[in-house]
Amino acid sequence: MSRGIAIVLSLVVFLAACAAPPSRDQRTEPTGVERQVRQVLGDLISAYENKDPWRFAEHISPRYFNDKARLEIRVRRDFNALSDIRIRPEITSVVSDGMGRIFVELDFSRSHTFLATNENITETGRASLIFHIENGTPRLVSQRPALFGIN
Repeated sequence: MSRGIAIVLSLVVFLAACAAPPSRDQRTEPTGVERQVRQVLGDLISAYENKDPWRFAEHISPRYFNDKARLEIRVRRDFNALSDIRIRPEITSVVSDGMGRIFVELDFSRSHTFLATNENITETGRASLIFHIENGTPRLVSQRPALFGIN
């Protein structure tokens, strides 16, 4: 009888361990879509930090929510008003809906210097980005709150 209880208890412990969600430290290899999004996000951040509006615009969808031209104007204002722009993202989730949209959640640390006052600003936050696959490449269609074009 006690052997049967031991077997049942072992089975329960084993099944509970299998059902437990993986810890955040266990990293799996990114899927093809996740790799693409990480690359595009890295390119967007690099273009933004280096104040390169043309390279930045390459990764923005013409269907950008709230108008691509308005985002480009806000980004150029940032380029004129800020220096030493740095964004450090930590992607927490990448989910594809299977219909060409990719939803990205990330935590970030952003720092910059206002040129007019020489004031250094550092902030942290969480952003939700939506990318849409266009011609095989993810392009940004939405960001909440704004990670780019903050000024």
